[in-house]
Amino acid sequence: MAAFEMALGGWRARGLGLQVPISALGATAPEARLYSEAPGFLYEVSKERLTDLLALLARHEVDATMIGRTLAEPRFRVLDGGRTLIDADLNELAALHAAPLRPLVE
Repeated sequence: MAAFEMALGGWRARGLGLQVPISALGATAPEARLYSEAPGFLYEVSKERLTDLLALLARHEVDATMIGRTLAEPRFRVLDGGRTLIDADLNELAALHAAPLRPLVE
């Protein structure tokens, strides 16, 4: 999931977190919305530049939408409507991401 990689990058660089609401990404199962392989890009822009970026992409007929926001605390959150699917500490997630998975599944 590209958003998770961005969350790790923001956490490593500045201690920031990421909150991503996925309800606007369709009505399929949350797993499909989180892990689909649809081509696309993620851009990180300040709130002040968001309108300009969306307008630029619209002029070039590129579908674009805001999918999340940064958090001041090092959390990774995924929301689906009124439900919180993931709310985890990025310090812990980074350690799990960097470590081999074998000890966790044996």
